[in-house]
Amino acid sequence: MQNVKNKNLKFVNVLKSEFIKLTGKNLFKIITLIIFSLTIVTFVVSLYIFKDGSSSLSMLPLISNPTIVFLGVLFIVLVTEEYSSGTGLITYTFVPNRNKVIFAKLILLLCIYAIVMSILFALTFASSLILKTIYGYNVNFDFELVSIVKMSFPLMFNLLFAFSIAILVKQISVALVLYYVLPIVTIVATTIQPIASFAKWISLDFIIYTFPSNFSIYQRISSIILWILLPIIIGLYRNNNMDIQ
Repeated sequence: MQNVKNKNLKFVNVLKSEFIKLTGKNLFKIITLIIFSLTIVTFVVSLYIFKDGSSSLSMLPLISNPTIVFLGVLFIVLVTEEYSSGTGLITYTFVPNRNKVIFAKLILLLCIYAIVMSILFALTFASSLILKTIYGYNVNFDFELVSIVKMSFPLMFNLLFAFSIAILVKQISVALVLYYVLPIVTIVATTIQPIASFAKWISLDFIIYTFPSNFSIYQRISSIILWILLPIIIGLYRNNNMDIQ
């Protein structure tokens, strides 16, 4: 009877459970503090390096750098902790539908992403407003929907990449190494002439830059399939068929 009840466990309850597990971790609090502190520092720095007449959104990459560097770690920790800490057996005993747990993690992480992006855009707007009203700078306020969506893509793909790697390898140390090393390797490969044309089809530059003009849409789709969709599909298959210890 308990097993039947568990199978019918509401998704919102699973989501609440994942939220409690994430926010209760000391690592979550430490990373949040680091991101907050560094973001404030880069916010202040952006006020000094802004060039008169520039676009207001040109400050977003600088202000968002701490988030890009550290937020992916949260994604990796949330996904891999079921396996590294041994809590997976308990989690999947109460929630036999393993995909429901993974989907809850993804929804939670996307909510965090939406909140973070809202804060980053608010800080960017605030810095632009300060420069214009207090320092008299000529600021081009280009907060149009298309521009905002384009600027949001790199961080979104960055975090989805972290999620896909975590669900594929399921080990926090390996996932962290791949998360930080693979983008560097694939981006550097695009600068090596003999393999540059091939490397563009597998480059992870799209998790750092917005839309480089020297890449085709097909090369971008190829990279997304290779580094995000395939790892998630394979990771879900492994997750549903592996023995949880």
